[in-house]
Amino acid sequence: MKSEKTTDKKNARDFIYLTACMLNAAAPDRFRLEVMDLSEVFRLAKWHMLASAIYMSLEQTGCLGYMDEELASECRVYTDSVIRKNILMNVERKNILDRFEEEGIWYVLLKGCIIADLYPDFGMREMGDNDILFDASYQEKVHDIMYERGYHVTEYKESNHDVYVKEPAYLFEMHTDLISRLALPELYAYFSGFSDRLIRNEDKRYEYHFSNEDFYIYFIGHAYKHYEYNGGTGLRTLADVYLLNRRFEMDRNYLHREFHKLRITKFEQELAHLAEKVFSEPELVYRTAGNTELTYSERQMLEYILGSGVFGTRNNNMRKRLVRDGGRENIHFKTRLIYILHRIYPKGQGFREAYPFFYKHAWAYVFLPLYRLVRRGNIRSLIREAKLALKTR
Repeated sequence: MKSEKTTDKKNARDFIYLTACMLNAAAPDRFRLEVMDLSEVFRLAKWHMLASAIYMSLEQTGCLGYMDEELASECRVYTDSVIRKNILMNVERKNILDRFEEEGIWYVLLKGCIIADLYPDFGMREMGDNDILFDASYQEKVHDIMYERGYHVTEYKESNHDVYVKEPAYLFEMHTDLISRLALPELYAYFSGFSDRLIRNEDKRYEYHFSNEDFYIYFIGHAYKHYEYNGGTGLRTLADVYLLNRRFEMDRNYLHREFHKLRITKFEQELAHLAEKVFSEPELVYRTAGNTELTYSERQMLEYILGSGVFGTRNNNMRKRLVRDGGRENIHFKTRLIYILHRIYPKGQGFREAYPFFYKHAWAYVFLPLYRLVRRGNIRSLIREAKLALKTR
């Protein structure tokens, strides 16, 4: 009998294989399908927001017969809901941007709004939200526009984007900056000047876009932030990188110079090379499973990506924080206690911007935890975070 670990690795390998087939519009090998646990593969695919893409790929290549009837029905319903949401979001986005045009607000479509069109078919790239960069001087006007359209705001003037939600499936992140200044200062400093690189669309007065190169740089910078400083990033990001490099014509010398400025050249190269190796030919997946194609760092990266899901995990996020704070992979108990103390009494640039009164008045600093409790009622989340910091390995 196969061990649970061996089975998990096979399911992950099958998931990568079917994703590679989808990206290349290739029919999967029938023999391989017969020995797949498609129920587990689709569980993984949902976690990485690639389930609809794999289902559509199997449907288009006449392979749905390898799924049992109940699973096929479940995946069909799921895929229909993804397609419906994408249609609704596209229509709603057009209506919102028409208002931007009327009000003279410049805007730029970001991330999934652009990348979705690179996938083989509509609905293959699942999107939780739409990201739009706009003229920050119109932030209050945009708030009014969204309010008029029935949205409620869940985040407003708290970071680099405002979050607007409306039933049944609308979610927009309206960006005043590409990167939060509280996240990574070096990334923020670089991307704060990105608006100077905007190119106006010929068919619109206020819609702009980035060059292929600058869009790719922003995408990689955003992926780096999630990979290194948040809870990780999933296989959908790797699929996006594969398609961006396959479909975009880009000046590689320019990319090399810019990634060097950001100090993420190695990250981009490993991510791009990994995507090419595991997706360029579906059959390569089974050779890489035997560690014959990937370097050690690429294997580590792939395992981390597979274990992160599309939004990363709390455990990954905590481990990254503790390793950064302690300066070592081996996390000491002292590091955990210092981290918890700093979460209760924050310091640095983030503290200065989030709590200016307490930053200016040292006498009030001791009362900061009480203020945070009254203002946000976040004592439970802080306790959960402290427990996670103590048990993360």
